[in-house]
Amino acid sequence: MSALPNSPRRIRRSRWPIGATSACFRLKGGYHFSPYEGFANQAMDMVSNTSWFLNFGYEGEFDWGSAKFTADYRDTDHEMNFLKDKMPANMPMNTEVHTFSTALRLEFPVSRHETLRLGGEYHHQWLNDYWPPVAGSMMMGPNTYLNVNAAHRNRLGAFAEWERHWSDRLSSVVGVRLDHVTMNTGNVQPYSTSMMNMDDAMAAMAFNAVSHARKNDNWSASALLSYAPASGVRSNWAMPTRRARPTSTSATPGAGARCPAG
Repeated sequence: MSALPNSPRRIRRSRWPIGATSACFRLKGGYHFSPYEGFANQAMDMVSNTSWFLNFGYEGEFDWGSAKFTADYRDTDHEMNFLKDKMPANMPMNTEVHTFSTALRLEFPVSRHETLRLGGEYHHQWLNDYWPPVAGSMMMGPNTYLNVNAAHRNRLGAFAEWERHWSDRLSSVVGVRLDHVTMNTGNVQPYSTSMMNMDDAMAAMAFNAVSHARKNDNWSASALLSYAPASGVRSNWAMPTRRARPTSTSATPGAGARCPAG
């Protein structure tokens, strides 16, 4: 269910702030609720799922070039347990997730044949997974089972791209990108430290004894040469380079829906 129509609203004025000749704004929201979903051939059922999102987008045309900005947020609460056909069993499992992303892309037509593109992105992910104690159970209690405790991941990226048309048939694109990634999570815990939960207690103790924080710097560069000897025929030569410390992550710069022309 969308809070606003899907079609964006485009605004044009002869004089727009800071020299913009046209602008496009998009705002879209949605809400979803599912009370339950049973699985006859599985042990667990979904007993509640709630999710909502909000997206914002802006595109502007200026005397110096163009700008595109996007931001989006999504929140999800998910619960697993047993429906009536499997009762009196009881084992609640709850998951909470939220994500936030934003991106800015600038395009500068340096000359009739050259275009410079600059941009940045930020992505945030957060996850909580916990199992509440079950009253009267010797195994599933008395504590909350913390499976994933406020785990989060942040990625901050920047990129630059230069495109040149050497002729009607020959063009090239050279780009470079850098991403800084940080990750962390809180300590975990079992239902208890009794003999029934000793394996989980030992695993939690080992996990909590070490640092959970991680940092990675990933960069990549590429060069693409494109030649079209005839209409409808095109040949591409690419030379990508990537380096990650210690893991790799990437995303397509400026990806997303575009405002309609007109």
